[in-house]
Amino acid sequence: MTKRTHFITIVYPQNNFSGEVPITDKIITNTLELINNHNGKDVQITRLSDNAFDILFNYKGGVFELDEIRHYVDCGIGKTNSRDKKIFISDMDSTIIAHETLNDVAEHLGLKEQVAKITDLAMSGKINFESSLKQRVKLLSGKSAQAFDIIHSNLIIHQGVETTLKTLKKHNVKTALVSGGFDITVKLVAEKLGFDYTYANTIEFDNGIITGNLIGDILGQEAKKQILLSLCEKYNTTPKNSIAIGDGANDLDMINCSDMGIAYVGKPIVRKDADFQINLTDFTTVLYFMGLKKSDWAS
Repeated sequence: MTKRTHFITIVYPQNNFSGEVPITDKIITNTLELINNHNGKDVQITRLSDNAFDILFNYKGGVFELDEIRHYVDCGIGKTNSRDKKIFISDMDSTIIAHETLNDVAEHLGLKEQVAKITDLAMSGKINFESSLKQRVKLLSGKSAQAFDIIHSNLIIHQGVETTLKTLKKHNVKTALVSGGFDITVKLVAEKLGFDYTYANTIEFDNGIITGNLIGDILGQEAKKQILLSLCEKYNTTPKNSIAIGDGANDLDMINCSDMGIAYVGKPIVRKDADFQINLTDFTTVLYFMGLKKSDWAS
């Protein structure tokens, strides 16, 4: 059997069709034309589930843009020789959970407008993340730390995350939750989902009051990349066999470092760089990008 060099994975939103997607669907036809236009050869289509397909092909160039089909499906393009993943590293806020934790805490304390504005600028890459975090935490100075307990009692995990983490564990992939947020939240989420490692910032409290200070070095954009590299070294692998997923500008370095960098409902600056994007479907699309059929998932 001919081993193809590249793959394009296409995942249809479940509400875009009833039943199985036909192999002659317009999106697939357009993708085949795109491959042909880039001189791709020996095309093979594999169904991963009712709504997901792998299109394998031989190609001598680098990856090419899939913008013309991203409006309708989630998709990614990569090389087949790096799909055997060993490391999975993920952002938390707005990626694993449906929250920007610091914004939620600020809202409870009546400071949402000031904090959320700074958060949006930082996640969009318009201001420095590290200085923005210090600025936002300083705004909470003197407020009750109980706000975190209230937020923690109402955390929403994104659809498909639990299945994805169980399946990664089934396939012996090491997982790390890496956040520019705070360890009190990250550890809680990681324990619930079974992440192997956690990395985050530490906010200082004094007798139940937020001091407005952070303890230790700030975990920012470069630090996330270095954590990915250190985990690869620990498990005797390389970023070629890793997955990095996130939504904000502070995730860019690890996304660009990983061979499978995924923008999860990412800010424009992140989508611009990511060959893999999830905008329309749920988190289990990560598993399709790995080439796993639905029958290979953990129950």
